[in-house]
This record gives sequence, structure tokens and C-alpha cells, in this order.
Amino acid sequence: AQALYLQARMHQVQKVTPDYARAEALYAELARRWPESHWTQLGYVKLGLTKLFAGDDAVNPQTRIAAAETLLAKLNEPALRRDLQLQIGWAALEYNQPLDEVLPHLIAADAVGGLMGITPEDLVIQIGELSFRAGHLAQAKHYFERFFVEFPTSTRIYNVRQRMNELEAALAAKGDGA
Repeated sequence: AQALYLQARMHQVQKVTPDYARAEALYAELARRWPESHWTQLGYVKLGLTKLFAGDDAVNPQTRIAAAETLLAKLNEPALRRDLQLQIGWAALEYNQPLDEVLPHLIAADAVGGLMGITPEDLVIQIGELSFRAGHLAQAKHYFERFFVEFPTSTRIYNVRQRMNELEAALAAKGDGA
């Protein structure tokens, strides 16, 4: 299973000219032969990246996202499901999809947790900011407040505090202190 996964990755990203069709065929073979394998699960995430970002440029973003979303049902490892949800959310953002289609993926990825490095901080700020832009003010407030609690030494405290002030003004204008 591991060898087949690595062979698919080689065709997907290691060749001078990637062969996405061959990589997809190898991922399909991996899933057929070892459907419950960790390597198959990891392959679904990598296949999702191909569906989101590679191949025919004529494929519209909604089709790309829908193709990656079908893989979510096959993922039973929470951390790998989180990784694909995060990539789908970021792809939807890159493709300028409505924020109400972006946010559920990012929120689902955040709910799993376990992200490493700066990514958790970035994700909390991103969800707060996108929620604010989408008009989900209470949700934005929740994520900004969470940022202050979880990342009190961040170099972005000042900027997030400024954004929180704008959010509180918007809530006051709506007559909603929540």
C-alpha cells in the first residue's frame, strides 16, 4: 500500500511534468486493493489536491470543489479529513466562492484541531475575519475572542484588536451586543 501511494505521489508531484491521470489511476488502484489502509486515506487527501488545483484549467471551480468534497465521505481518519477540509476551504477562497461555502470547511477543519506551527493561529484569525465579512458578527466575535485567549503573545494582537473594535461597533450599530 505504501509503495503504491508513493508511486502515485511520484506521478503527481515528483516528475518534471506531472502525470495527474496516472496518479489518479494509482490512487484508484490503491483504494481498490487496500480500502482501509492509512496510505489509501492519505491518498484521498493528495487526490483531493489534484482535483482542486491540477489538470484542465477549463474545469470550473465549483466542479473542482465538488470533486474534492466527494472524497470527504471516504475519509475516516479525522486528521486527514481535517487536512482535506482545510484545502477545500482554502481552494474555495482562492476561487472566490461565496464565504458561506468557504466557512463550513474551515470551521470543520478547526474543530478537529491538531494543526501544527502557525496554522492554528492563522486559521482562527481567518475564520473570524471571513465571518465578519460574511456578516456573521457573533461568530466573528467568538473567533476573535478565542484568538486573544489562545494566542496572547501573537504579534498580530494589535491588528486583531483593531478589527475587534470595528466588529463591536458593527454589533452596537445593529443593537446586538452578542
